[in-house]
Amino acid sequence: QEQLWALEQDNCSLATLVCKVRSLGHWRLAVQQAQLSRSEKVCSGGGGRDSLQGGWPQASMAAAAMVSLQPWVAL
Repeated sequence: QEQLWALEQDNCSLATLVCKVRSLGHWRLAVQQAQLSRSEKVCSGGGGRDSLQGGWPQASMAAAAMVSLQPWVAL
């Protein structure tokens, strides 16, 4: 009974860890896509206010900061 309970706890911890890693992966992908989109706008010359002036939206800056964290350190 105690072994089963310990295994269930380990399983729950691992499931939480997998969820966090997936979340970080989604953030990383979103930031990469935003950076690619932004670089395409700058290269094509059609970027409006944010194109050459470095005006990233707040959410993108926060996401970029999160992506720079190594997942094994944050978890």
